[in-house]
Amino acid sequence: MIKYFAQGLHRIGNVTAKLYSVNTFGAVIGTVLAGFFLIAWFGVNGTVYFAAFLNSAIGSAALYPVPQNALYVSAGMNVLKFPKGKP
Repeated sequence: MIKYFAQGLHRIGNVTAKLYSVNTFGAVIGTVLAGFFLIAWFGVNGTVYFAAFLNSAIGSAALYPVPQNALYVSAGMNVLKFPKGKP
């Protein structure tokens, strides 16, 4: 994903930081939801199945081809904005 979004060596650090921050934010939200809500609502097994389904859905969406002129990329509940074209 980094190679796809960086579009050049000069943006690798910036894009990597954005993708890591989205991943970290998603991990925090998932932990809070699981710990305080999902286990109480669905039980441990239901929560595991829900997480597996959600990970599969996000993974499938990440594999879906994105048009080259796309301005926004959805990553879970977050949206990253990438400028159109090369700087």
